[in-house]
Amino acid sequence: MLGVREDRQPIRGKFAKEVRDALRRAMTCTPSKQEQETLRREEEASKIYSAVWA
Repeated sequence: MLGVREDRQPIRGKFAKEVRDALRRAMTCTPSKQEQETLRREEEASKIYSAVWA
C-alpha cells in the first residue's frame, strides 16, 4: 500500500505451503475433496437462500 513503511517477513512453513497449494488448485480448476464438498454445500445453500445488497 502507498505510504506504508513496514518490513514484513514473508510467511513460511506449513501455512505458506497450504496457501500455495490452494492457489495452484484454484488456477488449474482441480479442487480438493474438502473444497469440492464446500462448493457443493454452497450450491445447495444458494438454492435455498438469496441475498439482497441495499
